Amino acid sequence: MGEVAFTMTITPEQDADLAQVKSELQKMFSPKDLREEPIGFGIKVIKIMFVRDDKKGHDTDTDVIENKIRTIKGVADVRTDDVTLL
Repeated sequence: MGEVAFTMTITPEQDADLAQVKSELQKMFSPKDLREEPIGFGIKVIKIMFVRDDKKGHDTDTDVIENKIRTIKGVADVRTDDVTLL
């Protein structure tokens, strides 16, 4: 089996502390990449990338991960942008 990489975009709530949201994401998931990205008018989103083993039953179900991310205080929305085998 190989590995699967997937990226997600997290939209924070208007008054969210991005540093705190990123800290929670780091603690929960230990992602491969985690960064803020401006989208315009001073608004930023958080981009997160995971690389996981492509094993049946492993924590690679994007719906499960999205739901976990939504439980973090300050997160308004999350969407999966890309999923690919490495």
